[in-house]
Formats: sequence, structure tokens, C-alpha cells
Amino acid sequence: MTVLETLPSLEHQALHEAARQACARIAPTWPLDRMIAVNPLWERRDQAWQAVAAQLWQRAGSRLTLEAVDYRQAWREGRIAERHLQQALAEQGSSGKPIWLLEALDAPAEVGQGLPLLEDLAEPGIPLPGWPALITHQIGQSCAAWFDHEQADWRPSDGGGLYQTWRASLLADRGLSVLSGCRELHQRIAELPALPEAALEAAVDRLGLPASDWAAWFDCLLLRNLGWASWCAYRRWEARLQGEDDRTLLELLAIRAAWEWLVDDRRRDPDSRWQCWRAAWEEGLRRMPSANWQALQLWQRADELAWQEHLQQALCHSVPAALPPVPLAKLFFCIDVRSEPLRRALEQTCPALETSGFAGFFGLPIAFTPLGTGATRPQLPGLLAPQLQVSEGSGDAIRDRQLAQVRQGRLARLGRWRLFERLPASTFTLVESVGLGYAGALLGRTYGLAGGASSPELSAWRRHERQQLQPQLPEMSQLQRVDLAERILKAMGLNGPVPPLLVLLGHGSQSANNPQAAGLDCGACCGQSGEINARLLAGLLNDAQVRAGLRVRGLDLPPHCQVLAGLHNTTTDEVRVFGCESLPAELQPSWQRLRLALDSASAEVRRQRAGKLGLAPLPAQPERLLGQLRRRARDWAQTR
Repeated sequence: MTVLETLPSLEHQALHEAARQACARIAPTWPLDRMIAVNPLWERRDQAWQAVAAQLWQRAGSRLTLEAVDYRQAWREGRIAERHLQQALAEQGSSGKPIWLLEALDAPAEVGQGLPLLEDLAEPGIPLPGWPALITHQIGQSCAAWFDHEQADWRPSDGGGLYQTWRASLLADRGLSVLSGCRELHQRIAELPALPEAALEAAVDRLGLPASDWAAWFDCLLLRNLGWASWCAYRRWEARLQGEDDRTLLELLAIRAAWEWLVDDRRRDPDSRWQCWRAAWEEGLRRMPSANWQALQLWQRADELAWQEHLQQALCHSVPAALPPVPLAKLFFCIDVRSEPLRRALEQTCPALETSGFAGFFGLPIAFTPLGTGATRPQLPGLLAPQLQVSEGSGDAIRDRQLAQVRQGRLARLGRWRLFERLPASTFTLVESVGLGYAGALLGRTYGLAGGASSPELSAWRRHERQQLQPQLPEMSQLQRVDLAERILKAMGLNGPVPPLLVLLGHGSQSANNPQAAGLDCGACCGQSGEINARLLAGLLNDAQVRAGLRVRGLDLPPHCQVLAGLHNTTTDEVRVFGCESLPAELQPSWQRLRLALDSASAEVRRQRAGKLGLAPLPAQPERLLGQLRRRARDWAQTR
């Protein structure tokens, strides 16, 4: 092979590496049923903030700051002081007065533009809808169809991958030529390479992009479809947790690049769209952030410095309350902002109690599969892979199989009814079949009077059946169980005198008609309720053989100590504790004091929240306030 023959191959290798790096800069987003907070700049954490901010401003028009009016208000209220502005300036190597930063807040707001793509300059033959809107809509439809494995009754085959499925759907869709006003569009689609890597190569070659432009161009393409790109990054993340990989994000990038290839009219004369785009692209690359943009970046840094100063002062001046030699009980809460109000109220209500914080999954690396279903869900932080598969049962294997079969039959019948509801003609037949009898349920949902839809855990169960079930760890050796308990106890920092009651309080929310419901649950449990984890760990720590093994290792849970699991409903601030009815008689007085303290603290938290919820007159009537919060939890208009 000659040197000349190797050059294209080396260039293509560099091209694919640039595409891989662009894909690596996209942070994952988790699905709605396990929503957790993710830093969208996570994959750019190796870069300085200023560099990332300038890069995203240039490529996508992203500001990454608050509005000027927000900083102006913080200045007037004294939350940001002159010393914070001076420190922000000093970090940038400037010793000037911050007066110009105040003047910058009065400047007209800038609208971010970002680097242009060819589609932005390629006008369609008819005014509606325009290439950018058409491309975004078409890619969204293709991705929605290809990724949907749960709801759609029909979906395209995924055997060839996302790119090949998208290309096949374009070939079958003659309406795009009409919508775009481009008569040659279908012919161009037929010319598209069959493989995503080849499509990237063809697009870069056709548009004449030099290697120095690849990183910026790939970034722009992916940022135009950031939602789907983040979903592809999640698939990649999950695959890598299993020691595999997923190339769907690269295929999405190829689709985006292919669309740029499709909208190119193939002209290269001085007045062509391509020439206009190249001029606008190069001008965008030369454009530098304005002084106003830089000022807002400094205000943002000053705001962060002010917040850090306030936090440090609060930590240094706070005096912890003296704890009793042996507390009445010790409660472990999730380290979550939704748990903190109850924890602080409990400490004020009953000083004989001791509270502590711990990640709400309570150190259990589990995935949970409810009995009678195949719906496995992770119950640990999304950055980790489950190591244990847990389920639930009654303790009787034969009874569990019977319960599972009963539930599966009910779920199947429910599924057929849901399918009937989705059929095109069902709107009419449903009214004929149900009639006005459905009006009561409709009004009940609207005003939060009905019980509302049950949570997925309760679906297709009758109450007496559900009460027989307990979450159960998988079969493990005694050594493995003791090892697991030891790791968790050491991480929890359980030291000093052990009280008679240890309570593990997970948290969850309650809402109806809310696709974002998982975002209101425990992030440490991957957007799920922490109930399963708390109950599993309580059972493990109450096991006499596990305690014997822990005692040998210097972790003594005395016989009089009982571990309870509970769930804090952050919507109504009610606390449910499991297994309290089986406590021995000698612990009942301690339990009654704890129950009273929990109820009092819950009432106090509800009172504090009432004003923010528009329920200010009700705190004087605790029962009415609780009833109103319960009603809102069932109301399908109250998504938060």
C-alpha cells in the first residue's frame, strides 16, 4: 500500500475519533420512571468552567447564567456585596473597581445565536414549516418510534440500528418532498450511504469541512437534538455498566449530519447557500463573547462566592444540641432536602431523639422486581450498577407462586382493556359501554375526592394479598449477609450507646396524573421510593445470626435493640413505620413516645409549608390541613 492510499484512511480515523469525542461530551438523562438529577455538563468536567461556558455560548448560544435582573435584585438585597465582585474579578486577574459590572446589568439583554448550520440558511420551497423545524420534528418522530418498547402497539424493527431504520423510513415517506418543497429530496435520500460511519464521512466531505471544524460542527449537531442525544447517552451509560457499549448516539450524530447533506443544494457558486453558510460559519467561529456576557459570568461567580460565605458562617456559628447519654431512639433520614424539614422538626419536638443522615438507598446495591411482574427497577444511585436482584414474598414458596399467577392474570386482563381504550373507534364504544356511570369517577379525580390511581406496586393486588408480602433479599451465604451488614453499618457511622429503637426512614412522594412523579421521589434510589431498601436493611439487621456475626467483628447490636423501617410521604408529610405492632412489650412505651413525636413533627412541617401552598388559614386546624394535602395528593391537576 502506498502512502497516498493510506491518507484517506488516516483522515477517516481522525474523523471518527472526533465524532466519538463529541458523543462523549453528552451527559446521560434517566427515563421518567427512574428520574434523577444529572449535571448536564458532567461529561465536560475535565474542562474549566470559563472554557465550557464560552464554548457553549459560541456553539449553541447558551448563557449558563441567570438574567441580569436576578443579579440586580441580589445586589439590592445585599446577598451579593462588593467584596464578592472584587473576589470574582481577582480570580480573573483583574484588580479594577466593580462599577462596570453594575453598569453592565443595565445593558440590553443579548440573545444567544450559536453557530449556524446549513439547514438554517436553506429555505424550503414553501413557507411552512422550514428546514430546522421539519428536521427536528422528523428526527423526533423517528426516535420516538424506534425507542418505544412499552406503549406503542407497533414499532419499526431495530435489527439494523437507529440510522438504518431512519434511512428506510425516509425512503418510504414521500410527504417530506411536499412539506419541504424540495422535489429532489427523495432522490438525495436514496443516495445516502447505508452505514452511519459512511454517512459521517460523506457529509463532511460534501460540505468541505476541514478537520479544525469537526469538533464544533459535531457539537452543534448534537446540541440541536440534545434531548434524544442525552437519552442515547443513557443507553451508552447502562451498557457500559454491564461491560458492553452502545453506539446509538453515534448513529444519531450520523442522522443529523446526513440531514445537512440532504439540504445542501449541491451548488458552489459565489451566491449559493453553501457559500453563505460557510461565510456565516467562519464569522461565528471568530465571534468572541461580548463584555456583557463576561460581566454576567462574573456576577454568577460572585453569587456562588456569596452563597459559600453564607453557608460557611452558618456552619461555624451553629451550636449542636447536647445529646442524651442514651437516646430514646435514633432515626436515619435520607440526605435529601425533602427529608430535612421533618428531621429538624423532630429534633425540636423531642430532644431525647437523635437523628442522622445517610443516602436513602441505605447502602443496598439492589434492583427490585415486584412479585408477579417482570418490571425490574434499580433501587440505588443511577451511577451504579445493581449487584443483587431482590423480590418480595410471603415466606411460603407455594403461596408465592399462586399469588404471582393471580396477579399476572389480572394484569393481562387490565392490559387488554387498556388496548381497547387505545383503538381508534373506542371513543364511541367506550361511551356506549360505560355511559354516565363514569361521570362520578371523572368528577372524583378532578376534585381529588376519589382514591386515585394506585401506585404500580399495588396494581392488581387486593389488600389482604398485599399485606402478606415482604421484600426479600436473594439467597446469600451467612458470610455474605454479615459482610453486607458490616459495610453498611460502618458507612452509617453507628457508634456510641445503641438505643432501643433504630429507625430507617426512606422517603417517597404521592401525586396523580404526573409523568414527572419519579423526579419527586428519592434520587439515591434512582427516582423510586426508599421503602424497599429501608425494609430490607431492617430485616437484615434484625436477623439474630447476622447480629452474632457482627458481634464477632466488634459491631454489637444488643438484643434489646429493634430496627424499624419507615416511609416519609413528602407530599403530605405523614410517616408510616412498618413492623411496630410486633415490638416486645418492654419497648412499647418508647415506641409510643416516638410515634407521638413523629406525629407532632409532621404537623409542624405541614404548618410551615401551608403558606407556600396557599393554605395559610389552615395551620390552626391541623386535621383540616392534613385532609387538604391528602386531597391534593389525589388531585390529577396538582402535579407537584
